[in-house]
Amino acid sequence: AHTHAHTHAHTHAHTHAHTDYNAPLNEAGDITPKYLMLRALLEKKFPGMQLPPVPHNSPKMEYGEVSLALYVKLADVTQYTHKPHQSDSPLPMEYLDSGQSFGFILYRTKLSSKHQFITVGEVRDFGMVMLDKSPVQQLAGLAEQTLYLPKSVDGKERVLDLLIENMGRMNFDALINERKGILGDVKASNAALKNWLMYSFDFTQAFLDTVDSGALWLRTPPTSDPGPALYKGNLVISGKPQDTFMDMEGWSKGVVFINGVNIGRYWSIGPQRTLYVPAPILKSGLNRVIIFEMLQSKRSQTVSFVGAAVLDKPTLFG
Repeated sequence: AHTHAHTHAHTHAHTHAHTDYNAPLNEAGDITPKYLMLRALLEKKFPGMQLPPVPHNSPKMEYGEVSLALYVKLADVTQYTHKPHQSDSPLPMEYLDSGQSFGFILYRTKLSSKHQFITVGEVRDFGMVMLDKSPVQQLAGLAEQTLYLPKSVDGKERVLDLLIENMGRMNFDALINERKGILGDVKASNAALKNWLMYSFDFTQAFLDTVDSGALWLRTPPTSDPGPALYKGNLVISGKPQDTFMDMEGWSKGVVFINGVNIGRYWSIGPQRTLYVPAPILKSGLNRVIIFEMLQSKRSQTVSFVGAAVLDKPTLFG
């Protein structure tokens, strides 16, 4: 899944969540064919050199399928976040009272029923528009976007939410100090919308613990797409935990947490499909699995723990 951003000529591209990068050791610390090639090269170049023994790869376990039977909409757990920042216009996450530097930010305001179009300023880096907590349309990181909104059926004022993801930061080049979130106004009928509430979703351990123990979880599977939502289940392990891989096939775009640890991001566009789960974060017994899905969950609301990585799934771009 493409995640952390980098830049070339002031445009964004994305790198994978895994950290192999054709290295001699992969993300699990296992040797690769490149390791053996380098070892053979050293033996050829330096005859008689005493090389250390080839390390053993760690055992991997296939734990099978886990059901994430409980879910809650992200827009319903704002009570568990920091106190919302209030402003007449949208602000980057770095300017919030909480001083957020990573994660997601939810922008909320009221919208008159007469408005059927909104124009959103630059988005960094990815977003979702919701009306009355129901998903409407995705936002890409373009300079400005005009969106059509479904017509109000009752003529009442509506709640407009824009959830924006910070997909990563550069540590070099001209955009090293870039801001994340909505940069610029959100307009309706050419007038800037005012009175914004901004909620910080940085998915800290404290936030995850509070949400996990809260009473907002629903067991009934959603009959329609709930939009950005959290899904919860338990991986049960008997005996000593081993390394494993979480297969995100069927899920769309989001972040995975196991026992409160951020395992990584996933994105169905590929090529990466699995996330590495190291044994030390697992425990014998119940392991809490929480997925934050930004777009649409797997219909069965299940995930599989497999014994090998899948890093070369065909992408949407060929």
